[in-house]
Amino acid sequence: MMLTGKVALVTGAGRGLGKAIALRLGREGAKVAVNDLNPENAETTAAEIVTAGGEAGAWVADVGGKRPIQNMIDEVQERWGRIDILINTARVEPRASIMRMDEWDWERTIGVNLKGTFLMCQSVGRVMKESGGAIVNVVSDTADGSDRAAYLASQIGLIGFTHACAHEFAPFNIRVNAICRTLNVAGSLRDYAAPFEAASSDPVELAVFLCSDAAAAIHGRVIATHFESEKETS
Repeated sequence: MMLTGKVALVTGAGRGLGKAIALRLGREGAKVAVNDLNPENAETTAAEIVTAGGEAGAWVADVGGKRPIQNMIDEVQERWGRIDILINTARVEPRASIMRMDEWDWERTIGVNLKGTFLMCQSVGRVMKESGGAIVNVVSDTADGSDRAAYLASQIGLIGFTHACAHEFAPFNIRVNAICRTLNVAGSLRDYAAPFEAASSDPVELAVFLCSDAAAAIHGRVIATHFESEKETS
């Protein structure tokens, strides 16, 4: 098991890709802090990890707010003493045309998808500062922009943020990467975020690999991959 002894925090881990990644981290020996806004989903994921022989706990917190994030991180540290891995998969995806979109939908989407990732990286980065760690931001499903302006803006923003975060966190031995579903989006930012196509098309395998010691030389990358929709991975 490549992650034995590591402590991982996964946002949006109650269903879909976040859940799949959390389950795999548990199988690889990591202690997994499962975050989701839905208590039942978070508890179910954590229970499945424990049933499979791993160690996990569930934390219900809205990643769009600084205080709930900090409370969660403090509790994870209190339980396990450290955080070595952060994977950001939490997201919301309202559908509305730009002409008809409610301001609240825009703000909530940016608040969870982009601001939430910023707040998680900032707060967990401060924990990792002393001993290093690995952060993976999941950028997903950006090919179809129809009726998804807020979501698309948040996902493109994640690519730029990952690049900036990687640059600032490098001196602390914190590796920051992103996995991105759409090759066209990654390719359009090739000079900016230095993406490359992954050897594996499985985002779960890729996310876990990027958190392992085997990926110690991979940093500041946006890696194109292919995965099914959240409905198909739930």
